[in-house]
Parts: sequence; C-alpha cells; structure tokens
Amino acid sequence: MPLGKVQSLIVSKLEEMGRLSTEQRLAIATSSDDLSGDALDKLL
Repeated sequence: MPLGKVQSLIVSKLEEMGRLSTEQRLAIATSSDDLSGDALDKLL
C-alpha cells in the first residue's frame, strides 16, 4: 500500500474519532507541501 494511501487513511480515521475537524482534514488533503510535524502543527 503506498504511503500516501496510508496517510490518507490515518487522517480520515482521526476525523472519524473527532480528533480533526472536516476543515482540518481538508487543509491537510489540499496542501501541496510535504508537511513536517512542525508544519502540520502550524497548519492546524
């Protein structure tokens, strides 16, 4: 399974669990950058 697919599944699961809002999930999904942990924190 490609890494991008795994990442998408993780982000979707976090949304299901209420750990991410739909807006946060979309911000991650539409970002064209490879996000580091720090960059992801700033985005959210």
